[in-house]
Amino acid sequence: MKMIEVRSDDYWNPKGYCRILAGVVDLNWKAAVGIDLHGAVGDCVVKARVIRIPNDTFEEDDGSGLGPQTYPCAGIRIKGIYGVGASSKHLVEVATYYKGMAGDPMQGVGVYITSTTPDSPQRANGNYIIARDIRRCVKGVFVENGGFTTIKVQNISHCTYGIHIGANANYTTIIGSGYMEANEYAIYNEHVATLLGNIQFSGSTHGIYNLADIYIMGHVTDSWIHDIQKVWRFPVYPLFPLTSYRKSANPAVGTGDAYGDPVEFAPKGRSLFVNLARIVVSGIATGETVTVKLETVWDDGATRSAEIPFTSDGVVHVAGDSNWFALFSRDEHYIVKVRAYAKSDQASTAATATVYIVGLSF
Repeated sequence: MKMIEVRSDDYWNPKGYCRILAGVVDLNWKAAVGIDLHGAVGDCVVKARVIRIPNDTFEEDDGSGLGPQTYPCAGIRIKGIYGVGASSKHLVEVATYYKGMAGDPMQGVGVYITSTTPDSPQRANGNYIIARDIRRCVKGVFVENGGFTTIKVQNISHCTYGIHIGANANYTTIIGSGYMEANEYAIYNEHVATLLGNIQFSGSTHGIYNLADIYIMGHVTDSWIHDIQKVWRFPVYPLFPLTSYRKSANPAVGTGDAYGDPVEFAPKGRSLFVNLARIVVSGIATGETVTVKLETVWDDGATRSAEIPFTSDGVVHVAGDSNWFALFSRDEHYIVKVRAYAKSDQASTAATATVYIVGLSF
């Protein structure tokens, strides 16, 4: 049984344009689907709280000629029909939270996006889901077969799978601006996905359980990611434009072969691209060695360093070429600051060091 269905069987003459504003859609643990946007419908706007979704499956023959198929029960379903058309360009704002009673089971799927079969070409495309308050579902949002889905997370919590991106979910974008707490798998990704912004994963067993490529523009620590080998990170610079960077400083020259206090070169924004480091050392005595160390600090807290020894006054240019590639380049990470240290192998010294950093600040 479906409580509300919007359907069209003619892709070129869709009859699905609609506005549904429902206070509460109560499936009462019995209905298969609360609101069904089915077939070649387009431009539906739905805002609803769907509750007591059965954690069960049902069979349906959608008239595609493929016969009966099995689907999970869902609060809201967006479904294409094989051979007929997609179910596209809907805006859905949904909540599944209700106070409930002791002993109530987990709910089924909050929002389910699919087609006649998991690999049918007439998929649900271009849909925008606002997950306002999805709780206690086996799957909060399940994109089984859909393209270019956008999911804005305000709160998805206490689910087995907060967001499940299936193997046929092409190019899903998750906009993080809220919470995905206390889930078994907050984001379970089986296809190409992009995460924009920040999400609080506290209490979840897995933050991002990643089986495919995911592109992250925001702050997610590696400890929340199951497979960081397939993660591509891009720093976010919301307030700081690309500007040129040039600064000089004098690190204290330590004695007894111990480094003195360092100087730091920090960007105006969040990241520093080093094009050239110029090191000038003067005042070295006969038989003395002065060493300058450059250390790059990366967005994940890791550091890399290189030491440049001087036995006489001189200038060294440290450029971002092959000789210094490891110091200034690291896959999928960016520099947040550069430190410079200096030391002498003598008990006392008159030597001084000046370090110049030239590049770009983001």
